[in-house]
Amino acid sequence: MFSGTTFNSEGYHRSSPTKPNVSGVFFWRFGVGYRAGSAALAAADVALEVAINTKGSVLGTRTFDMNPFNSNTDVAVFPVTEWFSVEDAKNVKAAIVVAQSTNATMDTQLHARFANDRQALASDWTELEAGWADAAMGNSQRNTSEVLLNSGTSFWGQLGLGVRTSSASSESRATIHVASASTGK
Repeated sequence: MFSGTTFNSEGYHRSSPTKPNVSGVFFWRFGVGYRAGSAALAAADVALEVAINTKGSVLGTRTFDMNPFNSNTDVAVFPVTEWFSVEDAKNVKAAIVVAQSTNATMDTQLHARFANDRQALASDWTELEAGWADAAMGNSQRNTSEVLLNSGTSFWGQLGLGVRTSSASSESRATIHVASASTGK
């Protein structure tokens, strides 16, 4: 949270607060606060208008219920986005929320696949992260790091989430929410 300028008078006011540090943050939002001050009762019309410069866009979101395979060598990859032009999304990242996980043996990893023609067969899923991330029992969330899409000569790309268990003797169940975004060219 960051704060701008406090105004104690009537009228229109313009403020340009310093840019907040949003590194490592996937989503953020603006808001306005109001308090009565020393008066017992007060009323006011409070509004906020915001102008921002974006450097990316949401590529896709997906929610699914998961019961992964019983082997850490079996990986299920679920598409998170529709096909998108890799020219518009050279760098990507994702926010992953694992909710109501029944134990701590579920692993997730961001994947991608590529194609020159969306109607033709796509390439195999490629791991975008260096390793698998463990989801905690109960609820957990994480942001992936920014990843460069290495699509070769392919024009189209699609992001997916790989899920597996880290133990062959456990059965994990969870609801997984994924949001992916391009972070600019």
